[in-house]
Amino acid sequence: MRDVLAGQAMRLRGQMSACQCSTSLCAEHQQSFLDILGDVPDRLATMMVSVAKQSVTGGQGGSVKNDDDRPLPVDMGASEARLILRAELVAVVVRVQHCLGVQPRDNDRDVPGVCAWLARLMPTLARHPEATEWYGRIRKAYDRTTKAIDLPPERVRAGRCSCNAVLYTVAGRETVQCKPCGLRYNVADMQDAEIAKVRDYQDTAMTVIRVLGLAGIKIKRKRLENWAARGQLTTTEDHRGKIYTVGHVYDLYNQMEGKA
Repeated sequence: MRDVLAGQAMRLRGQMSACQCSTSLCAEHQQSFLDILGDVPDRLATMMVSVAKQSVTGGQGGSVKNDDDRPLPVDMGASEARLILRAELVAVVVRVQHCLGVQPRDNDRDVPGVCAWLARLMPTLARHPEATEWYGRIRKAYDRTTKAIDLPPERVRAGRCSCNAVLYTVAGRETVQCKPCGLRYNVADMQDAEIAKVRDYQDTAMTVIRVLGLAGIKIKRKRLENWAARGQLTTTEDHRGKIYTVGHVYDLYNQMEGKA
């Protein structure tokens, strides 16, 4: 997949000019399409973690009045965004198959394979009259997932107050106060509670870093890889490469930061 995207990127660098998407997909939007296709597999994996983060409904103060007010097992906003992105990807693939008369190979049937297949078709795909619509559909769905997982600039999620409000704070602060009810919390304790929900989740370095980022923990990939190289982290391997466990990384981070 990376080789496909790199080759297409080199072809496009010399073509970027004023947008001409009225007749075909311009070079700039082709490059944007390729960038999105390159990230979609990881984005869908990241969204699985966002979906697993519990979303709570209930009355004022977090009280549970009946079965309808009990905590939901998933974050419905993240779940919907993930499903929409996957559905739009499938819809575009079906349409490309019909319009261009081509089929993915048997080993291109999963999400990474389909994205690589679309990337390889970009020179032909971009000239089709529907190319701007295909790009627009996937771009819109992809942007929706970004809104579902991204945090406000320079702020991190601390956790959820007992009154059901989600609390954000500036990175590095030790405490956070809930504006609706006035309760004050220790940020580290709230982060512990957030991580407890996904401690056993395993994935690639970048996805684990994103998961920790959702709980306000910022770790650079190089630092994570150095820990693994020195044997400070236990990892496994599959077709994606080294696989890390969220809880193990979080515990070592606290130990290295002197918070354990």
